[in-house]
Amino acid sequence: MKTEMGFGQKSSLNTEKLTKILTWTLYLNILIIILDAGSSYLQSVFLTSLMEGWFKGLSRNQILLLAKAHESREGIVSIAIIASYLVCYFVGARWILISSRITHLSGANDLTISPGWSVGWYFIPIALWWKPYQAFKQIYQVSIQITDWSKVPIPSLLRWWWGLWVLTTAVTYAQFQSMRMRQSVESLQLMGVTEVLLLPCEIALNLIFLKIIKSISERHNGRDFQNKLIQNNSLDALQDRLTL
Repeated sequence: MKTEMGFGQKSSLNTEKLTKILTWTLYLNILIIILDAGSSYLQSVFLTSLMEGWFKGLSRNQILLLAKAHESREGIVSIAIIASYLVCYFVGARWILISSRITHLSGANDLTISPGWSVGWYFIPIALWWKPYQAFKQIYQVSIQITDWSKVPIPSLLRWWWGLWVLTTAVTYAQFQSMRMRQSVESLQLMGVTEVLLLPCEIALNLIFLKIIKSISERHNGRDFQNKLIQNNSLDALQDRLTL
């Protein structure tokens, strides 16, 4: 016999804990990208000073020591930034997956993107520029109104988030391609300047995303929305449908 899930019973569809983890992950990412931009800028200044002959009073060994210090710092910061992005992507993808599952279990009709593809589209070339946004928009709209969810207006904040994501992703990809094809002093200098200029966009991207996920999570974890899930799904059905 199937048992109904009571509101007080712990539900695997509650994203409150995951949202807190993602929140601290995003704050940590902001700190690390600030350090990364600062490190890149210092390296750019060092290379510019070297090319303009500001270190003529130093011996070759002293200049090499300075260069190695910059290289070591850049190596440590690069590892930190890669690790930070990987953690953000993993936790963020998990949050989107669970939130999309909640969307599909809410009873909303005519949903166009499955939970798996709400994450999967980020890894599909070309489609990654717009399909993930459609999936996230679907999650946002249903969190506000389950019936006639497609009529829920999209706030400018959501569009800003996606625009900043596209911008930072495109610039980062261009930087990577430039470094891969031509590793030179000029490309390192350009990368340092670009990262400093891109810093406000990356910080804004994290903060806007944070505000959006908190608002969605609050609605998903609210009593009214959770009761809707209880009405539409028995505990056994939920467990079956949540199994990957």
